[in-house]
Amino acid sequence: MRSPVPVRRGLDVVAPFTVYRAIGRRPSGVYVDEERRAAQSGGHQLWDLVFEVYETQPGDQLQDRQGCIMLVTRNGESQPVQLTPPEARSVGTAFTHAGRTLAADWALVESLLAEGRLAPASVRRTTQAPFNPAEVKFEEDHPLVTVTATQRQDGPVA
Repeated sequence: MRSPVPVRRGLDVVAPFTVYRAIGRRPSGVYVDEERRAAQSGGHQLWDLVFEVYETQPGDQLQDRQGCIMLVTRNGESQPVQLTPPEARSVGTAFTHAGRTLAADWALVESLLAEGRLAPASVRRTTQAPFNPAEVKFEEDHPLVTVTATQRQDGPVA
């Protein structure tokens, strides 16, 4: 049995802002060859996450977990999110894509804290296992971002 990823800190949403919820993945246009070099064809194909636009609401919480930011909704659902607009992986960013994205997201978190749209908080427990976007696969031509998310009173409908 895997241990859950520890939560390093919680940040409560004070005012709405847009995030990108990971809803699956699609094959990228980047491959890794036998010498572990990124290429546009041949070898092992990498994956891009697929996202939907989501408007956070007061009562939601962002959680700092190793290697990702999780959104925990008011009803306890949790899902990985990205705060900066998603970009597809490229040959030039094949091995740095995730790290660069996470660094940009944390810079945006600092801005949201300074603006008062996020506030430090006690970490809230989730009511279920986090959604795993690797379990949902889309075709290679699927859009990287879907424009709207359907929301209920207590959170999004996936």
